[in-house]
Amino acid sequence: MPDRQSPDLYQRVATHLATWLTEAPKRVAQAWTAGNQDETPFAAQTTQAQRLEYFQQLAFGPDGAPNVAGRQQLLEQYGVAGYAQILRTLLRHQQQGPASVTTQAFLSGNDALPEAGAVPSAPAAPAPTPGGEAGA
Repeated sequence: MPDRQSPDLYQRVATHLATWLTEAPKRVAQAWTAGNQDETPFAAQTTQAQRLEYFQQLAFGPDGAPNVAGRQQLLEQYGVAGYAQILRTLLRHQQQGPASVTTQAFLSGNDALPEAGAVPSAPAAPAPTPGGEAGA
């Protein structure tokens, strides 16, 4: 039967564990907050063309017909305003053709597509009506 472990070993293990418990959460927090604050942590970096293709597949089937299930997903994930922005951008792209993806005008302003899977910002509160009730 082995001899008892020395108290020094237990102290070293305790010190190592305490250091790890202190440092590991700091490293995780730094990884989550590193980079651009508008980006989802650990998300893949995508181009506007890749986002366009992703949303195109959600909104339309291969034959160009509306993808009802995909559109419902977009509506649930991005809300009415985000859904409208995405469809407006997709329809403008269809009218302008594939070259529009590389134009600066297409990539700027309200035509920029959100990151795929990005969490949308909270919707604005409904405006009060003349009767005094909000959203009536």
